[in-house]
Amino acid sequence: MKDNESTWEYFGEKDPYFGVNTIPEMRSEKLDDKALEAFFSGGEDYISRIWTDIEDHFIPGFRPRRSLDFGCGVARLTLPIARRSGEAVGVDISTGMLKLAAQNAANFDISNSSFLKGDETLSKVTGKFDFIHSFIVFQHINPKKGTLIFKRMVELLEQGGIGALHFVYANSA
Repeated sequence: MKDNESTWEYFGEKDPYFGVNTIPEMRSEKLDDKALEAFFSGGEDYISRIWTDIEDHFIPGFRPRRSLDFGCGVARLTLPIARRSGEAVGVDISTGMLKLAAQNAANFDISNSSFLKGDETLSKVTGKFDFIHSFIVFQHINPKKGTLIFKRMVELLEQGGIGALHFVYANSA
């Protein structure tokens, strides 16, 4: 993950919301209350759809004790996950993003979340999780390192837990 770390540290410090959602309104110099409201509202909408799918097709009334959001950025998705979980853990490689994620959790009065610096073995992540989530993250990671992370995530998933993981792939033919 070191190959990506400097890029994500830059975004975490200079343009964190744009690093998560690359539209002009998310640029630091343009970011206003309306754009932030839309940013977090979009995260809530996305997680609401994920939860509906889980409840409709797998576990009615799904309420995980522990949830993991890999590649949490500024906690756009971790916060709505935390609202639906006993505890939520966000993991990211950018210390700037993690600081802002914790600040956002405090701003939204969410106290059941924590944020950890990630590495290719998720060495700081402990315990098991009933829900593991990652969205638009793995395409930024070298496939060999991504495979290690994916395997570790599977190890962290409780028996009978739910994983909602997003992968982008291409066929070079």
